[in-house]
Amino acid sequence: MLNGKPLETFWFQASELLKGGELILEMGPNPNTKWGIGVPER
Repeated sequence: MLNGKPLETFWFQASELLKGGELILEMGPNPNTKWGIGVPER
């Protein structure tokens, strides 16, 4: 989650964290091979 919202991609604006944002990672014993496989938008 990034700033309380689900993060559907592996990338995000660094400025979101640098201005005091919160990144929460929930990790399990097995990888989710369908998450974060897209291409960043420009």
